[in-house]
Amino acid sequence: MANSVSLSWRVPIGSVVISYDVEWSSGTWCPGGIVEATFTVSGDTTSHVLSDLTPGTWYNVSVTARNLAGSSVSEIVSFKLDESAPSAAPASVGVSSTSFFSIALHWEPVPCMYQNGGITGYTVKYWTQGNEDSYITSTVDERTGVTISNLVPSTSYYFQLAAINSGGTGIFSDPISAETTLSSGETGADGLLATTMPIAPTAPPSSVVVRVESSTSITVQWGPVECRHQNGEIIGYWVRYGEEGSSEVQMVSGDSSGGMTTITGLTRETLYTVQVAAVTSAGTGVYSQLQTIETPDSVYLTLNGNVIQNDGYVDLNDIGSTDETALLCHTNRPPPPGTTNSGGDWFAPDGTLLDGTDVPGFTGNNGAMVVRLMRATGTPAEGIYKCSIEDDTSVINTIYVGLYGSET
Repeated sequence: MANSVSLSWRVPIGSVVISYDVEWSSGTWCPGGIVEATFTVSGDTTSHVLSDLTPGTWYNVSVTARNLAGSSVSEIVSFKLDESAPSAAPASVGVSSTSFFSIALHWEPVPCMYQNGGITGYTVKYWTQGNEDSYITSTVDERTGVTISNLVPSTSYYFQLAAINSGGTGIFSDPISAETTLSSGETGADGLLATTMPIAPTAPPSSVVVRVESSTSITVQWGPVECRHQNGEIIGYWVRYGEEGSSEVQMVSGDSSGGMTTITGLTRETLYTVQVAAVTSAGTGVYSQLQTIETPDSVYLTLNGNVIQNDGYVDLNDIGSTDETALLCHTNRPPPPGTTNSGGDWFAPDGTLLDGTDVPGFTGNNGAMVVRLMRATGTPAEGIYKCSIEDDTSVINTIYVGLYGSET
């Protein structure tokens, strides 16, 4: 920093100088600053260094030679030191949240004696909490306030500020520690933390999937709202569903990772629409696109009882290919040598053929046929069911099972 200058002069001709008075004055505008000074050096000295001067400031200097006969004053010499970057941070920095997407900063200028030249603007450095290495900078003019826009709603930001002159960028204010951050609207001296105002999510949950659970229920599952559109902490979800021309809503607890719910009490053979929206403290966000699904007329049966008949039995089994639970029909008699069990049907107690999806499978020497039961509306819900297994030579083994089915 250029804050000193070297002075030199010649001894007056034909004079024996006793001492020299060096007088200087500055054109500084700083209140209370030193504007002039005089000091004396011995007569055999012809140079001196002026130090602790202020960069970017005009100075006037004159030298007076003194002897026994009197004194003689030189011409006044004027010079200006080069500007250097401000040596202090702006004072009384404050922040306040002004909208969902912006925060306002205000400050007082760098103290005059530390400006080191004419302030031409300010650099604002800001970042989200925990991301100091990914800061953003913005330059503003010589005003003492600015609004930073295009921020993420309901997000905490740190700010630092430095003044600029022709000598460069000055000292930044120090970031404040997490334990002593200031709330939105408060003011402080150095690097500040402010929080934007909250806003509802600006995008819907992702990957919304709706599937039938039974003739009167459906399951809805969804993924997270994209992070940059969450705009705050997700505290739950609204699931909106209904028949054409009407709708109901159901609040579901969840977090930013997504969620799932089962809606019950629906009407069979009815077309429903479903949408999901995330919720923050600021309100309900954007709903997902309409998903349409129709509840079936038939219902599934679950196994409540089991009576072994005719060398066979029934149990519950998980069908990996459909990821659903099904009824597994076993026969204790293996098929004839060289044959396999190739098909199967289920019959209700009244002889009604039950609609199902045949999934063949085998356990040890016992041929097994998985039949996912779909019971038509109006057929008995419980009683003696018949499982008919056919091998590839059309030999049919019939198993009678006391199956107490319950609707799901």
